[in-house]
Amino acid sequence: MKRYFLYIIITCCFAVHLCAQQDTILLRINNEPVSRSEFESAYKKYTSSDSNNHKDVKEFLPLFIDDKLKIAEAKVLGLNATPEFRIKVEAYSEALQTGFLSDKSMPDISLYEESLKQFYSKERFLVMQIFKQIPQNCSNAELEKSDQLIRQLYSELMNNPEADFENYVEKYSDDKRSFEVGRMEVGLEFEKIISAMQKGDVSIPFFTPQGVHIVKVLDVKNGLSDREQKAMIRNRVKKKYRNGADSVFLQRLKDTYNYTPAQDNINELLKSGITEKTLFELDGKAYTGADFRFFAASNPKGLKRQFDDFVTKSLADCEKRTLETERPEHQLSVQEYEDALLLSEITRREVGDKAQADQAGLSAYFSVNKKKYRWSRPRFRGVVLHTRDKGIISEAKKIVKKRPFDEWAGFIEEYFNLGGVQQVQVEQGIFAESDNAYVDGLVFKKKRAESPSSYPFTAVIGKKVKGPENYNEILIPLMSDYEKFLETAWMKRLHKAYRVEINEEVLKTVNNH
Repeated sequence: MKRYFLYIIITCCFAVHLCAQQDTILLRINNEPVSRSEFESAYKKYTSSDSNNHKDVKEFLPLFIDDKLKIAEAKVLGLNATPEFRIKVEAYSEALQTGFLSDKSMPDISLYEESLKQFYSKERFLVMQIFKQIPQNCSNAELEKSDQLIRQLYSELMNNPEADFENYVEKYSDDKRSFEVGRMEVGLEFEKIISAMQKGDVSIPFFTPQGVHIVKVLDVKNGLSDREQKAMIRNRVKKKYRNGADSVFLQRLKDTYNYTPAQDNINELLKSGITEKTLFELDGKAYTGADFRFFAASNPKGLKRQFDDFVTKSLADCEKRTLETERPEHQLSVQEYEDALLLSEITRREVGDKAQADQAGLSAYFSVNKKKYRWSRPRFRGVVLHTRDKGIISEAKKIVKKRPFDEWAGFIEEYFNLGGVQQVQVEQGIFAESDNAYVDGLVFKKKRAESPSSYPFTAVIGKKVKGPENYNEILIPLMSDYEKFLETAWMKRLHKAYRVEINEEVLKTVNNH
């Protein structure tokens, strides 16, 4: 999974200038050509990343081919033909063009991101989450502790449909707010989960770079229509263009495309509001009063402002045509963005979604690989019990004997804390040494910790184990491994289904010309 996220990152960057005359075909996927320039662009971005484990050209080529096979599969499935996909690409292309039209050396990334956020607001999700933040420098023990807590809370929620999710958030979550999000406003992992949910749904525990989450969708709201979204993107792009295109830059465009005004005819238009005559020429093409009238009908403003915008728009159209036909870096950027979208979507479908839905597969994978998840030292699987009455301890041991482990803490609290009277405090989990002072003293024979003053009797119920007994106990690392397993099997199928031809002679010339 890491590899495809890396490819998304590097291909969403913008292409360096490549000379079309020097381009040759490096390889073919099912007879579809892939140019040397495209491969070099990806490789240069890969080697400019922060990774210290860079591969040489020949080592990188199989990774590149794997991604190209996934993209080929996405096209076979028609993912590049959906209206949603085409609108995304159009929004990207317009934002990219705006970057050039603003006379900058690189496209305006912030505009592109803002435009996509507007587009992706088709659905708005009001959510609340039980969230445990995991710092980047956290230890394995801290990671597993958060994992165990979230897993335990999820089990309690699933076993008690009447449980108040908000109370769990208030008690356990590092983020206690409810908030509204749309697609592309959160990370890929978060988006993947919420986009498949309905109002009232509670997600399974899942991991993001920020931490571990259980999300509940409180409401789903309709956003803008496709037409409204597209108009908003266009307006944002045009506004950015108009703000960035100062008189010096406009004059450069006028010089480039040989802007030749017919001033008498322009004066006639501005005086009477109408003319059929030629107003100006650009790149040898005449722009008439009829052309202006068509433009003005959808741009209601003062006449002088309309005419100025008409000139600006006509210049922009000329530059756009030049970008699309004469600037290979623009074409390559759009193609790489399309590939990144397809790669993300097909991988989500074939790996992420399948792993999330395949509980039987997860269980089977865990059973086959159980030894892999054994710990280097035994851990304690059970509960820590603090009570006001010593007799409660022996009674608690009896009542949990025949109950599933996931239910122990909830059942003990419900059984002994009747009528709002707190007789016990319970902490449940799988504890390594140093995770819990009471477990250290009572199980691992270290110095015993003093019981809380309000609950003077402390005991543990459970046993030492060498590894997890149920796949749910290690759901996050297991899910990651299972996704890798699914991706490996998927890649084997793709390599059998699609023919790959490599031009070894061209490969030798990569970065050497």
